Amino acid sequence: MQTNREDVGARYKEVRIPKPILPAWAEEVSKAFREYFVGLAEAKKQFVHATSSDDYEYIASVSAFDSEETL
Repeated sequence: MQTNREDVGARYKEVRIPKPILPAWAEEVSKAFREYFVGLAEAKKQFVHATSSDDYEYIASVSAFDSEETL
């Protein structure tokens, strides 16, 4: 749900997040999401490091942060 648009108003307050059955159950159910986003973060770190340690210059949007911060 996108909450930063003016047409959403206060409807984001209506979202209800259920309490998980058990912590272990929640870990298992969310495992694929966690692995996906952790994988994306690691890929971004590797990409930034690779593009900041070669002899080429890239447009500013290639990296939003210094590669030293990602290692």
